[in-house]
Amino acid sequence: MNNNPFKYGAIVSGLYFTDREKEIKELITDFINGQHIIISSPRRYGKSSLVLKAMENAKSKGALGIYVDLFRASSKKRFAEIFSTAIARGTQSKISQVGRTLKEIIPNIIPKVVLKGEGEMEFDIEFGNRETDIDSLLDNMFDAPQKIALRKKKRVIVIFDEFQEIANFNGQQLQKVLRAKIQHHQQVTYCFLGSKRQLISELFLKQKSPFYRFGKMIELNKIPRSEMVKFIEKNFRKTQMVLKKDLIEEILDITDNHPYFIQMFCYELWNNCFRKGKVEISDLSYSLSRLLDNQSYAYVNIWESLSPKQKNLVMALSQGSYTHLQSQETVTRFELGTPATVNKNLKALEAHQILERTNREYRFADPFLGKWLLKK
Repeated sequence: MNNNPFKYGAIVSGLYFTDREKEIKELITDFINGQHIIISSPRRYGKSSLVLKAMENAKSKGALGIYVDLFRASSKKRFAEIFSTAIARGTQSKISQVGRTLKEIIPNIIPKVVLKGEGEMEFDIEFGNRETDIDSLLDNMFDAPQKIALRKKKRVIVIFDEFQEIANFNGQQLQKVLRAKIQHHQQVTYCFLGSKRQLISELFLKQKSPFYRFGKMIELNKIPRSEMVKFIEKNFRKTQMVLKKDLIEEILDITDNHPYFIQMFCYELWNNCFRKGKVEISDLSYSLSRLLDNQSYAYVNIWESLSPKQKNLVMALSQGSYTHLQSQETVTRFELGTPATVNKNLKALEAHQILERTNREYRFADPFLGKWLLKK
C-alpha cells in the first residue's frame, strides 16, 4: 500500500519539502560566508524547514550546525538549558565526547548524557539556580560556538528559532549581553527566525535595540502558486492517483495557497480517495467538511476567546470583506463599533496570530477558520 505523500504538524524534509530552491541556495552561500540572517514570516510558512535544509547542505560542505528552538524559552534558566543542549547535539557525534567538550567550553556546568529511545542523546544540564550563577553560565555559553569553531577549524552555524521569545524575559539586558558577545564571533554565522513580525521588527529594526540592523533581513512569502501546483500534482501522481489540474487550482483556492494548510488538506483528501485511485470535485467538499469537523474544537476555543466586536470582525472577514474594513458601510453592516475600534481589534487579532497582514490586507492566519465560521 502506498503511504500518504503529504505531511503536516512537524518540520518537513526530503520528499515532503517543496520548492524554495532559490532561497536555499542563497542561505547556503550566506551561511558559509558568515552573513548573519534574520528571517520573518507568519507561522507555518516553512521557515524552520527551509533553514534546517540549508543548514544540512552547509554541513555537507564541512560546517557545524546548532539549532536552538526558543519556542518554550520562558526564562533565562530555560534559555540556558535549551541553548546548552543544542550546542551539545549540534557539535558532537560521539556520546563519549559530549560531556568532556561541554565541560571544557562551558566550565560552570555539569553535563549528564542520557540515552533516549534508539540511541538518541538527551542532556541533563546541572547548574545553580541563583541569578548570578545563570548569568555567569550564559556569559561562557554565548562564547561556546566561537570556541568550538576555532577548536575544530570549521564554520559554525547557529539558528535561533522563534527568537522573539527572548524579549519575554529580562528586558534588553540579555539581548545586550548576547549581542556584545556574538558580534566578535568571526567563525560563526547566526540566523534568527521569528513568526511575530511586530516583535521581530522591534528587535532588529528599532534603533535603540541591541540587535539593530544586525544582519540581512528576509521576509519569507508564500511559495509561488505555480510551484505548489507542481508539488501537488507530483505527489498524487507518484502514488498512482488521478487529479485533474482544475481541481488542483481549486485546492489552492480553498487553502489560500498556504503551504501548511495545503499539506493538511491534501493529506485528508489523499486518505479519502486513495482506494478508488482518483479525485473528483465532490471529494474536495467532503474532505473540507471532515477537516473542519476534526478541527472544530480548536476553532471553538478561538471563537470563545474573542470579544463581541472581535467576533463581528472575524465574521466580516469570513464573508470576504478583506478591504475597506474601516469604511462606514462595513462598520455599520457588521456592527464593528468605530473605525478606531476596528483598528484596535485588528492589531489585537494579529498579535494573537489569528489574523495576518500582507500587502496592507488582513486575512486569516488559518484559512480554514473563516470557512468554519461560514459553516457554523
